[in-house]
Parts: sequence; structure tokens; C-alpha cells
Amino acid sequence: MASANEDLLSYFEANSATAKLYKHQECRTSEESAQARAEAGAGMVIGAKAILVKADVRDSNPQFFLLVLPGFSKIDSKKLKTELKDRIPGFRSFRFATSDEMAQVAHGMQPGCMPPFGKPIFPGINYVFVDDSLSLHPRVGFNAAKFTQSAVLNIEEYLRILNHDGIFSFATEG
Repeated sequence: MASANEDLLSYFEANSATAKLYKHQECRTSEESAQARAEAGAGMVIGAKAILVKADVRDSNPQFFLLVLPGFSKIDSKKLKTELKDRIPGFRSFRFATSDEMAQVAHGMQPGCMPPFGKPIFPGINYVFVDDSLSLHPRVGFNAAKFTQSAVLNIEEYLRILNHDGIFSFATEG
């Protein structure tokens, strides 16, 4: 079985994405990753934070959602819950996925390492939602399913290859 990093790089190639890859010291937070990418030569680039949540949906097994937002932002839970009620029939509530749930759903990923992608790389993720403020930035960077490697894409290219389920406002500056 291929690693999540190998699957991600294959996905870039299959979708003709021109991601630039940067090796750097191990990073576990958005702030560390942004600094490491800059020091590795990527320059100033907005980080895309990927947060896995587990949702309770009426008449369904729990479902996993990936939320993608700028690295300096945090989730506005009230706004997100309102949006999800409108977008997902039977949506009731959500909580952050545990480390064990993330590992099960996403090829052994750990918090801080998850790239901002769902299917087909991570088939256990039911939905991917992107905060609209991410699109205000020309380039996006993120850990490439490794704590020691980042990928950088133009935002248009990232959104083109991302199999997302909606772009809307659910984040606030943190």
C-alpha cells in the first residue's frame, strides 16, 4: 500500500498540477510550517490548515468532513453549524476527530500532517469544505502528508484539483 505522501504526489501528477515541493525540518503547527516553507525558499505563502471533523447525521453512520481554512484562522463553530445544516440533509452536530479516528480514516495521518484533500486520496472522508477567505490568496502551502515536506500551489490550481463540496465562510481570524 502506498503512503499518503505517495498518493498525494501521484494525484498531483494525474491532475497535471505543478506543485512545488519543499523539504524542511519537522513542523507540527501552521506557524511552524509557514516559517519552514519560507526558509526553504517558498517565500510568503498562505498556509492551508486541514481539520478533520466527525459529524452526526440523522439516519446515517457518522461522517467525516475535512475543513480547509487559512492557517492563521480558526473555525467559527456557530457559522459552520448553520452552513452544514443547510448543505447536509439530516446534519445534527460535529466535533473534531480524535487522533485515532484521523489515523483510521486518513492513511495513518496525524494532526498537523493532514494535507487539505479528501477523495480519492482519503476515501473515508465524506465531504471537503473550504473557507472562502482562502481564495483571497494567490498561493497556498500545506504539509504534503509528511511533517518534513510541504507543497505549494497557485490557489486556482489547488481549487481546480480539489474535489470539494463547497466554498463558503466558516472561519474567523485567529
